[in-house]
Amino acid sequence: MISCSATNQLTIDLDALFGDPGTLALDPWDRGFAWQVQRPGEDEGFALFDPAAVPLFLVAREPAAAPWLARIPAQLLPGLLDFERSCREMVFPAMWFLSRYPRAVELFESAPLLVALLIHCARVGDWPMDTVVDLFSARRTRILDVCGLDGTRANLRLLGKLRCERFTRAEYLLLLRSRHLPGYEGLGHLRALDFRVLAFFLEHPAYATGRLFRGYDHDWPWAEFSRTRADITNMAGILGLGDMDDRMAACRDMDQLVRLHDRLVIRLNREKAKRIELVAFPEPPDPGNEHIKPIRDSRELACEGMSQHHCVASYHQRILAGRYYVYSVTAPERATLGVKLAANGEMTMDQLKLRYNGQPSAETRAMVAGWLAEAFRRSDCLPADDG
Repeated sequence: MISCSATNQLTIDLDALFGDPGTLALDPWDRGFAWQVQRPGEDEGFALFDPAAVPLFLVAREPAAAPWLARIPAQLLPGLLDFERSCREMVFPAMWFLSRYPRAVELFESAPLLVALLIHCARVGDWPMDTVVDLFSARRTRILDVCGLDGTRANLRLLGKLRCERFTRAEYLLLLRSRHLPGYEGLGHLRALDFRVLAFFLEHPAYATGRLFRGYDHDWPWAEFSRTRADITNMAGILGLGDMDDRMAACRDMDQLVRLHDRLVIRLNREKAKRIELVAFPEPPDPGNEHIKPIRDSRELACEGMSQHHCVASYHQRILAGRYYVYSVTAPERATLGVKLAANGEMTMDQLKLRYNGQPSAETRAMVAGWLAEAFRRSDCLPADDG
């Protein structure tokens, strides 16, 4: 499958690996890395910016490739394997340059994202090889300019902080679009930066200059943030408050955002209570038990939201439509359960929250899950059709 010659050229049988007739030959690092694919009836082919026919990580774990791998500088191989994880199609072109030009090695070791950017633009723009070689020795701001980005030190600082788990044309275009964000150059001062947060800023520009994301890190609670933001947006719409993104972006951290959410919950529940009329809800999918009680009308729903300080009152219309049901849980701890009803009558848990949207204990979750399983076994009890 993989063999190494006396001259340290590696030959890989593509047919044995992938069922693709042909072989891949890899020249050793110290003679200038290159690769050629040979297929039956075809001339040997080499194009510098073609993607690798075989992943480097696969070669690296093959014992037969050890002599060939030993020629790659020991300090570079781990970086090349990391580079391949985010830039799979660029690792062989990068190796071609690194094995020939010391300045390319210097750039790769200190700024691998700039190497990815340079190779991507050279491939798309069909740049002459001499141009690419010269750019490896150019100032980094010059590389940014040639690649269509603003060649400023602030931009270099931003790219140096940007974590790149995947770099393709999509990420490159995201970088181009990001230049037009308000306060773009200031993003380099964030604690951390990645393509996910850049994409979010492009969709919601208010957050790019607000305080909320100044403490952003790669373990940012995206799920909690998305739910909280969606709840605030929903409640603001009901209360006629308009777009809340500027106000949310001005929060100094997630705790302050949650407090904003809780104040709106109280306000919404008070407004609901003022004008609530008694509206009976459709029959629930299951009558519940001594610890799980269905919310049967609009006033009960308003009271549940006020007593638990959350936004369950905003589910009123969905309950009336028969797609959603809310239950009050009294033990092992006080909680509110929201369930969705599938076409076959099966209930699925949508959310289970304590007061102020707190997270329930494992014991409470297990009790509710057991009740849901039992309710499914009684699934002949479907919601009544109130026509």
